[in-house]
Amino acid sequence: MIVRDSCLASGCEVTGFIEAAEAEQLGSAGDESIRTWVGSQLRWTSATVVLVGAYTCKSHWVRCGVEVSEERGNAILGIDISKIKDSEGMTSKRCGRIPHGHPFFLWNRDRGKENIRGWIDAAAKAVGW
Repeated sequence: MIVRDSCLASGCEVTGFIEAAEAEQLGSAGDESIRTWVGSQLRWTSATVVLVGAYTCKSHWVRCGVEVSEERGNAILGIDISKIKDSEGMTSKRCGRIPHGHPFFLWNRDRGKENIRGWIDAAAKAVGW
């Protein structure tokens, strides 16, 4: 929510923001059903932002989202959110640096609140959006 709200405050249009709970409603749907659903969520988008926390690297949903985004020609970037404090003041460790081959930022160190719109705009320009 912190990242999405920061993006909205800086003038980004947030379309297709996929919450984990929404994705989990598909349960054990097959790969093609998941890809179709992810593709429908990415309709009208030009950039895909992967928020990377402790478990992101193991997520089939994330891998699928990155693959579909690449097929669509979306700009793609990763943002490490592991050091954003939760409601109890706790942080986590980042699982890795994904998606590979795309710009990657550290939310706290790289001042995400001030820079997210610029990151997205730069990534979109790099792929011709």
